[in-house]
Amino acid sequence: MQDSFKLLTRRAFSKEGGFALHGKGKERALRYLKQCDKFVKHLLAGIHLTSSMPARVEELRVVRWADSRAVPRNVFVYNGRLLLVFMYNKASTRSNNSFYIVRVPCLGVERALFLYLAWIRPFVNLLIRQLKLSN
Repeated sequence: MQDSFKLLTRRAFSKEGGFALHGKGKERALRYLKQCDKFVKHLLAGIHLTSSMPARVEELRVVRWADSRAVPRNVFVYNGRLLLVFMYNKASTRSNNSFYIVRVPCLGVERALFLYLAWIRPFVNLLIRQLKLSN
């Protein structure tokens, strides 16, 4: 995947790709970033609607695909399916026991989430860094 990501970035910043750091290419890149924001809203709506019980707002705000020092990720692959695992804090404050909610979106939303995490999000991060925008 690393080589294909390099190819993607080269192609995006080539004359055919149309992205640039200045001028019309920068405008095109900014439009792409806005379209990605719209895509994320649709993706979260898909997760909300297709993973059995509707999600709480706090759950979808904290979709993490990578571990950090402070908090672990909550996107997992199990038996070829993408799972979203959320800890429910309200129950743990009373009983000191953790309560987890596992969400499994439908296959279409699952695939869109995978493609977003594997390709779109890293490219958006690169584009934001290249354009020197705040993240």
